[in-house]
Amino acid sequence: MKKDNLYGFINEDGKFVIEPTYKIARDFSDGLASVKTIDGIKGFIDYDNNLVLTMDYGYVSDFSNGFAVFRYEGKEGLVNKNGEVVIKPKFDRVGNVDTHGYLLVEIEGKRYIIDKNGNFVNKGGFNLFSHFNEGLALVSKDGKDGFINEKGELVIDCKYKNCWTFSEGLALISSDDEKYGYINTKGDIVIEPQFYQAFDFKEGFARFRDSKSKYGFIDTTGKVVIKNKYQYVGDFSEGLAVIQVKDKQGYIDTSGKVIVKPVFEPASEFKNGLARVNYGGEWGYINKEGEFVYKPKGFDLW
Repeated sequence: MKKDNLYGFINEDGKFVIEPTYKIARDFSDGLASVKTIDGIKGFIDYDNNLVLTMDYGYVSDFSNGFAVFRYEGKEGLVNKNGEVVIKPKFDRVGNVDTHGYLLVEIEGKRYIIDKNGNFVNKGGFNLFSHFNEGLALVSKDGKDGFINEKGELVIDCKYKNCWTFSEGLALISSDDEKYGYINTKGDIVIEPQFYQAFDFKEGFARFRDSKSKYGFIDTTGKVVIKNKYQYVGDFSEGLAVIQVKDKQGYIDTSGKVIVKPVFEPASEFKNGLARVNYGGEWGYINKEGEFVYKPKGFDLW
């Protein structure tokens, strides 16, 4: 949270638990938050505001599953939470480590999957498009998409026009006639391609858009459970999703009930019980009841 041009961190009650003393700060991820002090020191703090790591690389990502990507002299590598370099900066691009210890790297425009020790998993034959999600990575061959496992074996044949990564056991696919559906981790079509546009499943629901650009939600059977009537919707997060009506944003729950009226522009998804919202150019935070824990200046609607 920014106050007097400095950043700190608030709790669910809107009270500062880490006072605003940093020039730059990012959200906590994997137990650590990236900060830059007023003295120009860059590093990571823990929840008790201890500066546990200092790093002076040109770029360091947030930590994910115990590791962070860093950039040095134009190349990227990997560090652990002790600040130790576990993969030297030799790749053009490095992705985050997944829960199984694998990551996506890029060398001269070609993508490969390596483990956290730097060993290569896939050695060619496919064009690689994604890191591992739920044990599978998206690949392409002869213009069709499929998936490999963590051994580099093709487990879902390259037969679909387009695929996207797995989320909650399902992957989005598109058919030759540009309709969207879903397959399971065995490659079976479980929701027939029928949607004008669709998105990944989050918390058991997936967004979809019709040909008139109206958004709604389906469940894992493909049934429309929240009617496509919104200008825009975001993914569900902590049981609530952003909706947009007449260019203003609010929130609905999983039954479709409006929990927070659409009055913001914009509104973010909920994280740790709070969502960041903007009203009249001023930012604030609300809880899941729609109550302000940090109110924007000038807000007087409730």
